[in-house]
Amino acid sequence: MDPVSVGLLLAVAGGVGGAVGDQTWNGLSALVRRPHQHSSNAAVTDPSGVDELVALQQTPTNREVATRLAGVLQARADTDARFHAALQEWLAQAKVAFPGDGDVHNQISEPFRSSLDRATRVAVTGEAPGPLLM
Repeated sequence: MDPVSVGLLLAVAGGVGGAVGDQTWNGLSALVRRPHQHSSNAAVTDPSGVDELVALQQTPTNREVATRLAGVLQARADTDARFHAALQEWLAQAKVAFPGDGDVHNQISEPFRSSLDRATRVAVTGEAPGPLLM
């Protein structure tokens, strides 16, 4: 299984991505809150990840909390085949929503001029009956 990316968790927690980001966060929340299906040799006291999820929601830029959550998710996936499959599915969807390990890059692909830029380039000719307001 691919390791759970701390950068991806931080991007999802940070509220980036609008509606898609919200859906991704909700999917992670639902996944973490699923009941454990331990294998016979797993300890019943394994953390679920809920505490780490709540902490990350409260401090969405906290790399240490995201690292702890990533570790818990990995540990749960190692002991629960259903959780492993669900986590893989969530990771695939999250990587589509947040490509590049959760890094967000805004790019404008064509020449861009703001309305302010256009307004400052307007030439005014003729006589105005009063003061010209811009």
